[in-house]
Amino acid sequence: MQRNVFGATNLTLTVHTLKNASVQYSIESLNQGFSYSGTTTAGDPDVVAIPLTYEVYYSSYSYRRLGLHISSLETDPVSVVAWSESTYGYFSFLGLPCHTQPTNSYVYYAVSSHGFSNFPGYIILVGCMNNTNVTIAPTQYANITMPANPQSPISAYKTYRLGENNTFVIHAGQTIRMYQAFADISGSKIISDAPLTVISGHTAAQIPLGINDADPMATQVTPTITWGKEFLLSPHHNRNTGQFYKIIAHRPGTNIQRRCGTGLTVSATLSSGQVYQFNTSNTSYCSLISNKPIFVAHIGPSTFFNGGTYGDPTLNTVPPISQYLHSIEYTRYFAIFSGVNLLIPRDQYFSNNLIIDNTLYSITWDATIYFPNGTIAGYGWYASTSGTHTITHAIASGGISLSIYGWTIYRGYAFSGGMGLDPINPLPQVSFTQELFIITEGNNDAIIYLNRSANVEEEVSVRVSVTPQQLDTAEGGDDYLSTSSVVTFRYGEILHNVTIAIIDDHYAEPTEYFTLSLEAVGQDVIVFPITE
Repeated sequence: MQRNVFGATNLTLTVHTLKNASVQYSIESLNQGFSYSGTTTAGDPDVVAIPLTYEVYYSSYSYRRLGLHISSLETDPVSVVAWSESTYGYFSFLGLPCHTQPTNSYVYYAVSSHGFSNFPGYIILVGCMNNTNVTIAPTQYANITMPANPQSPISAYKTYRLGENNTFVIHAGQTIRMYQAFADISGSKIISDAPLTVISGHTAAQIPLGINDADPMATQVTPTITWGKEFLLSPHHNRNTGQFYKIIAHRPGTNIQRRCGTGLTVSATLSSGQVYQFNTSNTSYCSLISNKPIFVAHIGPSTFFNGGTYGDPTLNTVPPISQYLHSIEYTRYFAIFSGVNLLIPRDQYFSNNLIIDNTLYSITWDATIYFPNGTIAGYGWYASTSGTHTITHAIASGGISLSIYGWTIYRGYAFSGGMGLDPINPLPQVSFTQELFIITEGNNDAIIYLNRSANVEEEVSVRVSVTPQQLDTAEGGDDYLSTSSVVTFRYGEILHNVTIAIIDDHYAEPTEYFTLSLEAVGQDVIVFPITE
């Protein structure tokens, strides 16, 4: 779980399943202070109260072991929605599983906003696997503050700026909070060699900056390997203030096009990590396409934006069409105004029917959504809602998307009903051409130069580390300092270097050997000998 403004008064998890039979699941905390075993059934979700001590309230070491592990049999999957409430506001988000992808480089981006006074935007990491290596890369627009070494109980805090990456280790269930006030941390990059749970948001968001009233918001962001290129966007129907959308690009030269209603197409070109934002009315359905994968967030504004009188900031992840699900069960939380939006693509599986709570209905769509080229992208449908419901595409291979939201005076919540995590973006293949590195004596350093072929567009991360082997004659700690670091080649970059400190570096000594490993995106570890 994570922090609400001034501390939560209520933390819950709503656990759903699509199975008609009872599904057993369990919750275990890393610090062994909380455990729970429960059951959930389609149409009858289980709601679990979480002790308030499991907020990741600060970044200090005492908050390092607050992760909750939720598990069920692989044949009996569950979905989880987190809810946090305080005196000043509440928020919710869809929890996504720790899903292993066919890669050894997971890339995530923070999404947040500006905020009130010195309340910070934040990123919370929860480890999925032990010994996960993580690198945090701030943007030019926002620094990131965190413990320099999250594994040390006495670590000092450090503020990292553009180009000052921090690499550290996180273990399964550990929780690490990083933050920054007076800035929008959207676009901050997280790179890891194993899956993470990455939750991003703000403790007191102002949407947009300067609008009176501020409240918390959060969402779980997805790794870039699951991002898509085609999106359908639906509005918050029952808020006359409309909403904002935030787009984050991963690759340079990302061209996006959006079309709302029958209006004109609006285009933009984004660089890697660049954030693009626009707002629409409470009746606007839109399509959004790009030539390269993007992340899209749906953001509700502060209460008084555009003459509003109720609701407050919300944040939820918008799935691409390629990650739509066949069937989704959801539960509406309490609110004065509440709604659910359904989006359905106009593809080969399209049908004018939906199965709602096991009954087939013919649907009259509220909106037709057009691609920028004028063809029909899909349709939108809105309904007020209460309680728990299951909505299913009428065709077996068809997919839908749901967003659920609600508002009271000065409060609001919104979350995505569900999304897939399929790996849909092919990864660049990397090969290394040199098999032996030679170090000259007397320089006290071994400098490893990595030279990439020019004009390669894909971003590539390579981990360089000393990996002791049985045949090594040099010894770590005596002859050299053990090293492990990640270098990332962005578009146009062809040269990076990694320095290994050589301790016993005398001209008269015999030749000694140690082993270096290079681990690249989408490949096994490559091991090379080094002589010095």
